[in-house]
Amino acid sequence: MKNKTIFLLLNLFILILSILAIAWLWDRWFLDGPYGNYRWIGTDFAPYWIGTREMINGINPYNAETNLKIQELIYGGKALSYQDPMMFVYPAWISIIMFPFSLLPYKWAVILYEGSLLWAILLFLQSIAMTLENEKISIQSLWLILLVIGSLPFMVISVTKGQLGYLSLLALFIIYKLWKKYPIFAGFLLGFSLIKPTVIIIPILGILLWVLINRNWKFLISFLTCILLLLGISFLMIGNWIANYINIISIKGGMPTLWSFSILPKPYNYFYASIFIVIGIISFLYSLANREHDYWFSAIILMGIALTPMRWIYDLFLGILILTEKRKFTRLQYFMIGLTIISPWILIFIPGLLKWKIAVVGFPLLWAVILLMFIFSENMKIKCIKLTE
Repeated sequence: MKNKTIFLLLNLFILILSILAIAWLWDRWFLDGPYGNYRWIGTDFAPYWIGTREMINGINPYNAETNLKIQELIYGGKALSYQDPMMFVYPAWISIIMFPFSLLPYKWAVILYEGSLLWAILLFLQSIAMTLENEKISIQSLWLILLVIGSLPFMVISVTKGQLGYLSLLALFIIYKLWKKYPIFAGFLLGFSLIKPTVIIIPILGILLWVLINRNWKFLISFLTCILLLLGISFLMIGNWIANYINIISIKGGMPTLWSFSILPKPYNYFYASIFIVIGIISFLYSLANREHDYWFSAIILMGIALTPMRWIYDLFLGILILTEKRKFTRLQYFMIGLTIISPWILIFIPGLLKWKIAVVGFPLLWAVILLMFIFSENMKIKCIKLTE
């Protein structure tokens, strides 16, 4: 009881610190713009906040007027050709999640949302650190420090701008943990993870495939129920929005997405894609034979960050989910994991746009090596056990 109280108080303290950190950055991080300085903090949160407020009033958030309101809130005027247009390019059902924040003034909505997100990511990293070292608290703490350092380049962009992607990351992590014991809750949460259906669409399809094969009807029915509720509530607010959503995501803005197919020349782009497809097939067959979904889960995360067209640099952080399962790691595996975790810092030594191209192509390959090492070592253990029987 005493340990639980200490744990809760510690987490409350971290949450307060996270909120205070975002509040401190609010008036201290500015970028130059044509209408004067504008805040970095909350730039990607503004579309959710304004879009949800529009929907509450029954207004279609996919129109030009809504986009102009977003741009005026961020930049102080209409976005110019070289700027990200900052449009409402999200499924309308995100308003259900953002509703409480939309009732607050913009400043406090940003601070509370980003502070809570930062706190949740730190808890997530703590859980990952525990999978890497299960016995010694001191070693767990070292891994946690390494994970925080390695994730900083991603979090500085994603958390401080207030993006949605890491909510999906957290949802996938919880789904993995609760998949077997609580299929109804896990299925419902999988529906909510579609708040940003870009880089996680492959993982979601992979999870649903496994659910169908194993006839986990509770999971599937719960997932479909969540989707129907999300659609029903959002349809009641603004009508059928799907056509408008598809139309607006087809518009290219001033900040193009990075995709290995557009970076690598032929035939190397096809070879690159085939690497991850083959890894997916191997992992699927291996998981199917052993009736365990952990390697398949890792493979679909890997395919998500490697093969999804609309993929940003901070989406590559989802690769950390490959470490979700507790395993006995070899020294070589520990070395490779540590190298991959801190690899984002290598980018500071690479000039210009080349660094982002290397990251988009290279980071998934590093995680691919780790996953193949896991599968190979596990396969060797099974063979050794069979030989001794």
